[in-house]
Amino acid sequence: MRLPPRGRRYVVANWLSLTTVVACSLASTLLLISVKDELPERVAVRWNDGGEAVRFVALDVVLLAGAAGALGLVLMALGVGRAVYGSFENDAGLIAVQAGLFCSLTTFGNTWTQRNGHEGDALAWVMGSIVVGGAVSAMLAWWVRPTRPTSVDAGPAPGLGATLTRTGTARLAWVGSARMSVSRRIGRLIPVVVIFVVTAIAAGMAASLVGVAVPLAVGLLALRGGELTIDYSGIGIRGGGVGAPPAIRIHEVRSVGVAHVSGYADFGGFDYFKGRKRAEGWITRSGEALVVHRHGKPDFVVTVDDADEAAAVLATHVARYHAQTLVGLPRPYGDRTPTPAD
Repeated sequence: MRLPPRGRRYVVANWLSLTTVVACSLASTLLLISVKDELPERVAVRWNDGGEAVRFVALDVVLLAGAAGALGLVLMALGVGRAVYGSFENDAGLIAVQAGLFCSLTTFGNTWTQRNGHEGDALAWVMGSIVVGGAVSAMLAWWVRPTRPTSVDAGPAPGLGATLTRTGTARLAWVGSARMSVSRRIGRLIPVVVIFVVTAIAAGMAASLVGVAVPLAVGLLALRGGELTIDYSGIGIRGGGVGAPPAIRIHEVRSVGVAHVSGYADFGGFDYFKGRKRAEGWITRSGEALVVHRHGKPDFVVTVDDADEAAAVLATHVARYHAQTLVGLPRPYGDRTPTPAD
């Protein structure tokens, strides 16, 4: 079987999530209709603290609500992903399938257990649906996972020649935005909040919905991105939080370039990616990126505005450093290049 390209797998996964939930809802509906004579005319949907059913609805309402709710959650998650990222090349399907299966299995499963006068067991189906939805989502995530390259093809920085002609010891520094846009940060959190809300409602904890503001605020701060700073000492992320990558010292840099990267196709999302053999990256968006080729380490990629300017400035500092040491020397403060005066 020929697999689609890495980026397109996320699109396929989104449609697979929708298909899975629709198939589950359809199969569950047909199964309940087949045993309709064994089910009560009015199905219990809510219980008090003592385990006594306190609310009943007609079977037709349960079937319609279960199917509509599951489909609605999936479409909402996929729609949010499409609106935030501008395409279906995103991981919204991994959240959508969890939310859809949670609603479908909880509703239909609880109804199934009420055959022949038995009482429903909503809590068991809530826990079971979370496990099943998580397992399906994990399988989709495993299938779409990209294999990060060991190196990144990058062209030279535009305007590099003009930048390198600067002489003297004038200070040269550069600061650029490596932040994730607010819309994408909110978009990544909405599906999580939706699942939290649905779970809270299903468990009868409506009062706890006030706590949605806490994870939302924390998430917005955690995904803020940071600023890329470049000076004579090297390159680093400022304001990225505790998860920011360590600074890259100037002696570690072998060469510099720019490239266009896709967050999902190349790295599988937006985050700090690290590894001993694969390219590392601080990926907050798809688009232009600075590529740092390092001595004895994987390439480091950071998405940033005006990546060509950043590359030119960093290349200038690398050239100045190499002018004082043996060219290509991978260690700091090496033997200086001999001069006639010596």
